[in-house]
Amino acid sequence: MVTSGMHPVKVFPFTNQTIAIECIDQPAAGAISSKERVSWIDVASAFVLSSKTGKCDLHSTIMREFKVVVLGSGGVGKSALTVQFVSGCFMEKYDPTIEDFYRKEIEVDNSPCVLEILDTAGTEQFASMRDLYIKNGQGFVVVYSLTNHQTFQDIKPMKELITRVKGSERVPILLVGNKADLDHQREVSQTEGSALAQMWGCPFVEASAKSRTNVNEMFAEIVREMNVSPEKDKRPYCCCTVL
Repeated sequence: MVTSGMHPVKVFPFTNQTIAIECIDQPAAGAISSKERVSWIDVASAFVLSSKTGKCDLHSTIMREFKVVVLGSGGVGKSALTVQFVSGCFMEKYDPTIEDFYRKEIEVDNSPCVLEILDTAGTEQFASMRDLYIKNGQGFVVVYSLTNHQTFQDIKPMKELITRVKGSERVPILLVGNKADLDHQREVSQTEGSALAQMWGCPFVEASAKSRTNVNEMFAEIVREMNVSPEKDKRPYCCCTVL
């Protein structure tokens, strides 16, 4: 346990946690285009959930399901993190997202579950849709790029927005600083990220979609946050930093 002021900061030993990822017939790891991403995930692995049909055969009736919404400014790597988690592939080319659904079976701490992940648009022209995304979500992954300080400033009002829409202060949120592989271009310090997470009362992790650093861990951690119900958890919030 590491302390910072009056707020305890817990460092999770994620390397000792059980995080089993099921991924069938995936292509070799490497850069994929947006078109290849959709065709492989949709046809070969059925990981993309159609926004029109809402159908996906992943035995959801026998496992608990969680709805996760990924939020953040454009270009911070929301899609890259999600696709890396789902398929093990890195999206080299930036392709602005409007709305993508993914579905993935995982096991966290020996408990199987299904994640329904909504990868949202980061551009302001789609900002009006955020309330609907948030209203339907259960857990929220808020992403900024540690190489762009403006993206960090952009997400600062996000906690207030989420709690307003959900009507509760006790909402599962994970703060993620992406592009940790570009530390030489860093504009947002780890201290700044930790401080914002302490203010929000949520876990914090620096990750890299390109090197897959902490990608599985971040989705496992948001599942843990969603597993803690307000009624059962009477402990004060702590900030959790994964390095």
